[in-house]
Amino acid sequence: RVDDFTPEVCICYTGDINTSTIYNVEYYRDLVGKIVDAGAHIIGIKDMAGLLKPQAAAPLMAVIREITDLPVHFHTHCTSSASLATAIEMTRAGCDIVDFATASMADLSSQPSLNAFCASMVGDPRDTGVDFMTLEPYDMYWMRVRDMYGPFENGMKSGTARVFDHEIPGGQYANLLVQCKSMGLGDRWEEVCDMYHDVNMLMGDVVKVTPSSKVVGDLALYLINLNLKASDILDPVKGDIDFPASVVDLMRGGLGFPHLGFPPALQQKILDKAGAVALTERPGLTLPAADLAAQKANLESKWGMEFDDERTISSLIYPKVFDDYLKFTKAHSMALTYLPTTVFYFGLSLG
Repeated sequence: RVDDFTPEVCICYTGDINTSTIYNVEYYRDLVGKIVDAGAHIIGIKDMAGLLKPQAAAPLMAVIREITDLPVHFHTHCTSSASLATAIEMTRAGCDIVDFATASMADLSSQPSLNAFCASMVGDPRDTGVDFMTLEPYDMYWMRVRDMYGPFENGMKSGTARVFDHEIPGGQYANLLVQCKSMGLGDRWEEVCDMYHDVNMLMGDVVKVTPSSKVVGDLALYLINLNLKASDILDPVKGDIDFPASVVDLMRGGLGFPHLGFPPALQQKILDKAGAVALTERPGLTLPAADLAAQKANLESKWGMEFDDERTISSLIYPKVFDDYLKFTKAHSMALTYLPTTVFYFGLSLG
Protein backbone atom coordinates (compact mmCIF):
# COMPACT_ATOMS: atom_id res chain seq x y z
CA ARG A 1 0.00 0.00 0.00
CA VAL A 2 2.83 2.38 0.90
CA ASP A 3 4.39 1.91 -2.55
CA ASP A 4 1.05 2.14 -4.38
CA PHE A 5 0.93 -1.56 -5.23
CA THR A 6 -2.05 -3.93 -4.97
CA PRO A 7 -1.10 -6.61 -2.43
CA GLU A 8 -2.79 -9.98 -2.90
CA VAL A 9 -2.28 -12.31 0.07
CA CYS A 10 -2.92 -15.99 -0.54
CA ILE A 11 -4.54 -18.82 1.36
CA CYS A 12 -3.13 -22.21 0.33
CA TYR A 13 -6.24 -24.39 0.38
CA THR A 14 -5.49 -27.76 1.99
CA GLY A 15 -7.58 -30.75 3.01
CA ASP A 16 -11.37 -30.39 3.04
CA ILE A 17 -12.99 -27.53 4.95
CA ASN A 18 -16.04 -29.74 5.61
CA THR A 19 -14.21 -32.75 7.08
CA SER A 20 -10.62 -31.87 8.06
CA THR A 21 -9.74 -31.64 11.74
CA ILE A 22 -6.83 -29.32 10.90
CA TYR A 23 -7.88 -27.21 7.92
CA ASN A 24 -11.47 -26.57 8.97
CA VAL A 25 -13.79 -23.56 9.17
CA GLU A 26 -12.01 -22.19 12.25
CA TYR A 27 -8.61 -22.44 10.55
CA TYR A 28 -9.72 -20.49 7.49
CA ARG A 29 -11.63 -17.92 9.58
CA ASP A 30 -8.51 -17.20 11.60
CA LEU A 31 -6.33 -17.05 8.51
CA VAL A 32 -8.64 -14.63 6.68
CA GLY A 33 -8.66 -12.38 9.73
CA LYS A 34 -4.86 -12.24 9.75
CA ILE A 35 -4.77 -11.51 6.03
CA VAL A 36 -7.19 -8.62 6.40
CA ASP A 37 -5.26 -7.24 9.38
CA ALA A 38 -2.07 -7.39 7.30
CA GLY A 39 -3.59 -4.90 4.85
CA ALA A 40 -4.37 -7.08 1.82
CA HIS A 41 -6.26 -5.60 -1.13
CA ILE A 42 -7.20 -9.01 -2.58
CA ILE A 43 -7.54 -12.46 -0.98
CA GLY A 44 -6.09 -15.21 -3.16
CA ILE A 45 -7.05 -18.87 -2.79
CA LYS A 46 -4.33 -21.13 -4.14
CA ASP A 47 -5.87 -24.58 -4.53
CA MET A 48 -2.74 -26.06 -6.02
CA ALA A 49 -3.81 -29.71 -5.90
CA GLY A 50 -7.42 -29.05 -6.91
CA LEU A 51 -8.72 -30.22 -3.53
CA LEU A 52 -11.61 -27.76 -3.21
CA LYS A 53 -14.73 -29.79 -3.98
CA PRO A 54 -17.90 -28.19 -5.38
CA GLN A 55 -19.80 -28.59 -2.10
CA ALA A 56 -16.96 -26.87 -0.19
CA ALA A 57 -17.13 -23.67 -2.25
CA ALA A 58 -20.07 -22.08 -0.42
CA PRO A 59 -18.73 -22.78 3.11
CA LEU A 60 -15.31 -21.35 2.18
CA MET A 61 -16.77 -18.20 0.66
CA ALA A 62 -19.13 -17.82 3.62
CA VAL A 63 -16.20 -17.84 6.06
CA ILE A 64 -14.40 -15.21 4.01
CA ARG A 65 -17.49 -13.00 3.79
CA GLU A 66 -17.93 -13.20 7.57
CA ILE A 67 -14.68 -11.26 7.84
CA THR A 68 -14.35 -9.09 4.74
CA ASP A 69 -15.80 -7.96 1.43
CA LEU A 70 -12.37 -7.82 -0.25
CA PRO A 71 -12.22 -9.29 -3.77
CA VAL A 72 -11.51 -13.04 -3.82
CA HIS A 73 -9.26 -14.60 -6.49
CA PHE A 74 -9.50 -18.39 -6.94
CA HIS A 75 -6.79 -20.50 -8.60
CA THR A 76 -7.14 -24.26 -8.91
CA HIS A 77 -5.92 -27.30 -10.85
CA CYS A 78 -8.06 -29.89 -12.63
CA THR A 79 -6.21 -33.07 -11.62
CA SER A 80 -9.39 -34.64 -10.21
CA SER A 81 -11.55 -33.60 -13.20
CA ALA A 82 -13.95 -31.93 -10.72
CA SER A 83 -12.53 -28.41 -10.80
CA LEU A 84 -14.82 -26.96 -13.48
CA ALA A 85 -17.79 -27.77 -11.23
CA THR A 86 -15.92 -26.17 -8.31
CA ALA A 87 -15.18 -23.04 -10.35
CA ILE A 88 -18.89 -22.72 -11.18
CA GLU A 89 -19.86 -23.12 -7.51
CA MET A 90 -17.21 -20.59 -6.41
CA THR A 91 -18.61 -18.13 -8.93
CA ARG A 92 -22.17 -18.65 -7.69
CA ALA A 93 -20.95 -18.24 -4.10
CA GLY A 94 -19.60 -14.77 -4.91
CA CYS A 95 -15.97 -15.30 -5.92
CA ASP A 96 -14.75 -12.34 -7.96
CA ILE A 97 -11.86 -13.75 -10.03
CA VAL A 98 -11.31 -17.34 -11.21
CA ASP A 99 -8.31 -18.58 -13.20
CA PHE A 100 -8.90 -20.72 -16.29
CA ALA A 101 -6.88 -22.07 -19.20
CA THR A 102 -7.91 -22.00 -22.83
CA ALA A 103 -9.49 -25.36 -23.68
CA SER A 104 -6.51 -26.72 -25.64
CA MET A 105 -4.27 -26.17 -22.59
CA ALA A 106 -6.84 -27.03 -19.91
CA ASP A 107 -7.76 -29.96 -17.64
CA LEU A 108 -5.51 -32.80 -16.46
CA SER A 109 -3.08 -31.09 -14.04
CA SER A 110 -3.72 -27.67 -15.60
CA GLN A 111 -6.65 -25.30 -14.92
CA PRO A 112 -10.31 -25.84 -15.90
CA SER A 113 -11.39 -24.85 -19.40
CA LEU A 114 -12.32 -21.19 -19.92
CA ASN A 115 -14.34 -22.19 -23.00
CA ALA A 116 -16.39 -24.74 -21.06
CA PHE A 117 -16.94 -22.29 -18.21
CA CYS A 118 -18.25 -19.54 -20.48
CA ALA A 119 -20.59 -22.00 -22.20
CA SER A 120 -21.78 -23.46 -18.88
CA MET A 121 -22.62 -20.06 -17.38
CA VAL A 122 -24.96 -18.98 -20.20
CA GLY A 123 -28.29 -17.98 -18.63
CA ASP A 124 -26.86 -17.92 -15.10
CA PRO A 125 -27.16 -14.69 -13.07
CA ARG A 126 -23.36 -14.48 -13.28
CA ASP A 127 -23.18 -15.21 -17.01
CA THR A 128 -19.78 -14.03 -18.25
CA GLY A 129 -21.26 -12.39 -21.33
CA VAL A 130 -18.49 -14.02 -23.39
CA ASP A 131 -19.64 -16.09 -26.35
CA PHE A 132 -17.51 -19.21 -26.09
CA MET A 133 -17.35 -19.46 -29.88
CA THR A 134 -15.43 -16.17 -30.02
CA LEU A 135 -12.67 -17.96 -28.09
CA GLU A 136 -12.25 -20.65 -30.72
CA PRO A 137 -9.69 -18.87 -33.00
CA TYR A 138 -7.52 -18.20 -29.94
CA ASP A 139 -7.90 -21.79 -28.79
CA MET A 140 -7.04 -23.23 -32.19
CA TYR A 141 -3.82 -21.20 -32.20
CA TRP A 142 -2.72 -22.63 -28.84
CA MET A 143 -3.76 -26.13 -29.88
CA ARG A 144 -1.22 -25.96 -32.70
CA VAL A 145 1.43 -24.43 -30.45
CA ARG A 146 0.93 -27.28 -27.99
CA ASP A 147 1.59 -29.79 -30.76
CA MET A 148 5.09 -28.32 -31.16
CA TYR A 149 5.85 -29.20 -27.56
CA GLY A 150 4.40 -32.71 -27.81
CA PRO A 151 7.68 -34.46 -26.88
CA PHE A 152 7.53 -32.76 -23.47
CA GLU A 153 4.04 -33.98 -22.54
CA ASN A 154 4.11 -35.99 -19.30
CA GLY A 155 1.92 -38.86 -20.53
CA MET A 156 -1.01 -38.16 -18.21
CA LYS A 157 -4.07 -39.54 -19.99
CA SER A 158 -6.94 -38.57 -17.68
CA GLY A 159 -7.90 -36.92 -14.42
CA THR A 160 -7.84 -38.90 -11.20
CA ALA A 161 -9.91 -38.52 -8.03
CA ARG A 162 -6.99 -40.11 -6.18
CA VAL A 163 -5.59 -36.60 -5.77
CA PHE A 164 -8.05 -36.13 -2.90
CA ASP A 165 -6.05 -38.84 -1.08
CA HIS A 166 -2.41 -38.04 -1.88
CA GLU A 167 -2.89 -34.25 -2.39
CA ILE A 168 -0.02 -33.82 -4.86
CA PRO A 169 -0.20 -30.30 -6.38
CA GLY A 170 -0.93 -30.11 -10.10
CA GLY A 171 2.43 -28.78 -11.26
CA GLN A 172 4.32 -31.26 -9.12
CA TYR A 173 2.08 -34.13 -10.25
CA ALA A 174 3.13 -33.60 -13.86
CA ASN A 175 6.82 -33.26 -12.98
CA LEU A 176 6.81 -36.18 -10.53
CA LEU A 177 5.27 -38.47 -13.13
CA VAL A 178 8.10 -37.71 -15.55
CA GLN A 179 10.72 -37.96 -12.77
CA CYS A 180 9.46 -41.40 -11.73
CA LYS A 181 9.65 -42.68 -15.29
CA SER A 182 13.22 -41.40 -15.62
CA MET A 183 14.14 -43.19 -12.37
CA GLY A 184 12.64 -46.47 -13.56
CA LEU A 185 9.70 -46.12 -11.16
CA GLY A 186 7.04 -45.62 -13.83
CA ASP A 187 5.45 -48.99 -13.13
CA ARG A 188 5.37 -48.17 -9.39
CA TRP A 189 3.39 -44.94 -9.72
CA GLU A 190 0.69 -46.20 -7.35
CA GLU A 191 3.37 -46.79 -4.71
CA VAL A 192 4.68 -43.27 -5.22
CA CYS A 193 1.20 -41.81 -4.70
CA ASP A 194 0.64 -43.90 -1.58
CA MET A 195 4.07 -43.02 -0.20
CA TYR A 196 3.47 -39.31 -0.83
CA HIS A 197 0.26 -39.59 1.19
CA ASP A 198 1.99 -41.51 4.00
CA VAL A 199 4.92 -39.09 4.20
CA ASN A 200 2.55 -36.13 4.28
CA MET A 201 0.63 -37.67 7.17
CA LEU A 202 3.89 -38.49 8.96
CA MET A 203 4.91 -34.83 8.71
CA GLY A 204 1.63 -33.72 10.23
CA ASP A 205 -0.34 -33.05 7.03
CA VAL A 206 1.59 -29.96 5.95
CA VAL A 207 0.42 -27.29 3.52
CA LYS A 208 1.77 -28.56 0.23
CA VAL A 209 2.80 -25.85 -2.21
CA THR A 210 6.18 -25.18 -3.79
CA PRO A 211 8.63 -25.76 -2.16
CA SER A 212 7.07 -27.73 0.73
CA SER A 213 5.35 -30.12 -1.70
CA LYS A 214 8.73 -30.92 -3.27
CA VAL A 215 10.09 -31.86 0.15
CA VAL A 216 7.30 -34.38 0.67
CA GLY A 217 8.07 -35.80 -2.78
CA ASP A 218 11.81 -35.91 -2.08
CA LEU A 219 11.31 -38.04 1.02
CA ALA A 220 8.69 -40.24 -0.65
CA LEU A 221 11.00 -41.17 -3.55
CA TYR A 222 13.96 -41.56 -1.17
CA LEU A 223 12.07 -44.07 0.99
CA ILE A 224 10.85 -46.04 -2.03
CA ASN A 225 14.43 -46.36 -3.28
CA LEU A 226 15.43 -47.62 0.19
CA ASN A 227 12.46 -50.04 0.25
CA LEU A 228 11.21 -48.46 3.47
CA LYS A 229 7.77 -47.43 4.66
CA ALA A 230 7.04 -43.96 6.00
CA SER A 231 6.39 -45.49 9.42
CA ASP A 232 9.88 -47.06 9.40
CA ILE A 233 11.43 -43.62 9.92
CA LEU A 234 10.52 -43.67 13.61
CA ASP A 235 11.89 -47.20 14.03
CA PRO A 236 15.24 -46.98 15.87
CA VAL A 237 16.85 -49.53 13.53
CA LYS A 238 15.13 -49.19 10.14
CA GLY A 239 14.92 -45.42 10.51
CA ASP A 240 18.64 -44.93 11.09
CA ILE A 241 19.17 -43.21 7.75
CA ASP A 242 20.50 -39.92 6.45
CA PHE A 243 17.75 -37.57 5.34
CA PRO A 244 17.65 -35.40 2.21
CA ALA A 245 18.82 -31.84 2.85
CA SER A 246 15.41 -30.48 1.87
CA VAL A 247 13.74 -32.57 4.58
CA VAL A 248 16.17 -31.36 7.23
CA ASP A 249 15.58 -27.76 6.18
CA LEU A 250 11.81 -28.22 6.39
CA MET A 251 12.02 -29.70 9.87
CA ARG A 252 14.25 -26.93 11.17
CA GLY A 253 11.71 -24.35 10.01
CA GLY A 254 13.52 -23.20 6.88
CA LEU A 255 10.19 -22.95 5.03
CA GLY A 256 8.28 -21.58 8.02
CA PHE A 257 6.23 -23.33 10.68
CA PRO A 258 2.92 -25.23 10.40
CA HIS A 259 0.31 -23.62 12.64
CA LEU A 260 0.19 -26.83 14.75
CA GLY A 261 3.93 -27.48 14.46
CA PHE A 262 5.70 -30.61 13.22
CA PRO A 263 5.27 -33.96 15.02
CA PRO A 264 7.86 -33.61 17.83
CA ALA A 265 9.31 -37.13 17.63
CA LEU A 266 9.83 -36.92 13.87
CA GLN A 267 11.29 -33.44 13.97
CA GLN A 268 13.73 -34.29 16.75
CA LYS A 269 14.91 -37.48 15.07
CA ILE A 270 15.61 -35.79 11.74
CA LEU A 271 17.34 -32.79 13.32
CA ASP A 272 19.45 -34.95 15.66
CA LYS A 273 20.55 -37.18 12.79
CA ALA A 274 21.60 -34.13 10.75
CA GLY A 275 23.14 -32.28 13.69
CA ALA A 276 20.76 -29.38 13.02
CA VAL A 277 18.87 -27.07 15.37
CA ALA A 278 15.33 -25.82 14.92
CA LEU A 279 14.86 -22.15 14.16
CA THR A 280 12.98 -20.03 16.67
CA GLU A 281 11.62 -17.42 14.28
CA ARG A 282 10.49 -17.12 10.69
CA PRO A 283 13.59 -17.37 8.44
CA GLY A 284 12.61 -14.29 6.45
CA LEU A 285 13.09 -12.13 9.54
CA THR A 286 16.84 -12.79 9.56
CA LEU A 287 17.39 -12.93 5.80
CA PRO A 288 19.81 -10.19 4.75
CA ALA A 289 18.47 -7.56 2.37
CA ALA A 290 19.39 -8.06 -1.28
CA ASP A 291 21.77 -5.48 -2.70
CA LEU A 292 20.42 -5.14 -6.24
CA ALA A 293 22.99 -2.54 -7.27
CA ALA A 294 25.91 -4.73 -6.18
CA GLN A 295 24.39 -7.83 -7.79
CA LYS A 296 23.83 -5.95 -11.04
CA ALA A 297 27.44 -4.73 -11.05
CA ASN A 298 28.74 -8.25 -10.39
CA LEU A 299 26.66 -9.70 -13.22
CA GLU A 300 27.75 -7.06 -15.71
CA SER A 301 31.39 -7.56 -14.74
CA LYS A 302 31.11 -11.34 -15.06
CA TRP A 303 29.14 -11.52 -18.32
CA GLY A 304 30.15 -8.31 -20.08
CA MET A 305 26.60 -7.21 -20.82
CA GLU A 306 23.97 -4.94 -19.30
CA PHE A 307 21.36 -6.30 -16.89
CA ASP A 308 17.96 -4.80 -16.13
CA ASP A 309 16.20 -5.15 -12.78
CA GLU A 310 14.15 -8.13 -13.93
CA ARG A 311 17.18 -10.21 -14.84
CA THR A 312 19.06 -9.09 -11.75
CA ILE A 313 16.22 -10.26 -9.54
CA SER A 314 16.01 -13.54 -11.48
CA SER A 315 19.69 -14.17 -10.78
CA LEU A 316 19.02 -13.87 -7.04
CA ILE A 317 15.90 -16.04 -6.98
CA TYR A 318 17.15 -18.79 -9.33
CA PRO A 319 20.96 -18.49 -9.25
CA LYS A 320 21.86 -21.86 -10.83
CA VAL A 321 19.11 -21.86 -13.46
CA PHE A 322 19.95 -18.28 -14.42
CA ASP A 323 23.66 -19.04 -14.59
CA ASP A 324 23.07 -22.11 -16.77
CA TYR A 325 20.83 -20.08 -19.07
CA LEU A 326 23.47 -17.40 -19.56
CA LYS A 327 26.18 -20.00 -20.19
CA PHE A 328 23.98 -21.61 -22.84
CA THR A 329 23.12 -18.37 -24.61
CA LYS A 330 26.72 -17.18 -24.42
CA ALA A 331 27.87 -20.40 -26.07
CA HIS A 332 25.18 -20.38 -28.77
CA SER A 333 24.34 -16.62 -28.98
CA MET A 334 21.26 -14.71 -27.81
CA ALA A 335 19.82 -15.18 -31.31
CA LEU A 336 18.50 -18.52 -30.09
CA THR A 337 15.73 -16.68 -28.28
CA TYR A 338 14.39 -15.50 -31.64
CA LEU A 339 14.35 -18.88 -33.39
CA PRO A 340 10.92 -20.34 -34.19
CA THR A 341 10.01 -23.18 -31.83
CA THR A 342 9.98 -25.84 -34.55
CA VAL A 343 13.44 -24.81 -35.78
CA PHE A 344 14.89 -24.81 -32.27
CA TYR A 345 13.60 -28.27 -31.39
CA PHE A 346 13.47 -30.08 -34.72
CA GLY A 347 15.83 -28.20 -37.05
CA LEU A 348 15.23 -26.67 -40.47
CA SER A 349 13.22 -28.57 -43.04
CA LEU A 350 14.98 -29.56 -46.25
CA GLY A 351 13.79 -28.24 -49.60
